[in-house]
Amino acid sequence: MKTTKENIERTVYVFAEAKTSYELENLEVGELPFTYKVKQYDYGDESCVRIMEQAIILTIPEGIDITLECVKNLEEKILALEAECVKEVAELRERIRNLALIEYKPDATPED
Repeated sequence: MKTTKENIERTVYVFAEAKTSYELENLEVGELPFTYKVKQYDYGDESCVRIMEQAIILTIPEGIDITLECVKNLEEKILALEAECVKEVAELRERIRNLALIEYKPDATPED
């Protein structure tokens, strides 16, 4: 399935969110004590303040093969999982080798 050129309209919301205490301790000169966040939904909590909302129009380009792109994404995930598994297996094998190197020596019993 390929995309067709079309416009979509959305409203985005910009929030200012306070930095963590760690981030505040490590502020660079001139750096703001908050971070701007752009969200697709209007939400609020005590750590952020809504600054503005903006209606936007995005144009979806024509001809992107969605199925092919999904398959590529899944193949990338498979490769990442395989790499992680290979790494974990190597770590476990190393632990086994280390355990095999440990020589068991029972405590010497005192002679009577």
